[in-house]
Amino acid sequence: MVQPSGLAGYAKLPAVLGCLISADKATLHELKTVYSLEDAFLMMEVLVLNNTTTTNNRTTHIGQVVVQTQATDAQGIANSMGAALGNTVNQADGGAYQ
Repeated sequence: MVQPSGLAGYAKLPAVLGCLISADKATLHELKTVYSLEDAFLMMEVLVLNNTTTTNNRTTHIGQVVVQTQATDAQGIANSMGAALGNTVNQADGGAYQ
């Protein structure tokens, strides 16, 4: 049986069905009696996207913020804080984000 690129080869089972069964998304009985072929391909799409989509979270905790600036207006103070916080976060990340 010809298999789509990147999918494991099953001797007597179409790859899409094998992947859904091995991922515990459906049983062979369910695929034969409950779900349509379109349902199987939609489930496979969800399975593939869930396995390829990653989320990275980064949390930075900043304690006390002391602003020392010669700025006398709100925009000048905000600009000074933004630059200072950016430098602090960059240092905390070991310079990973430049």
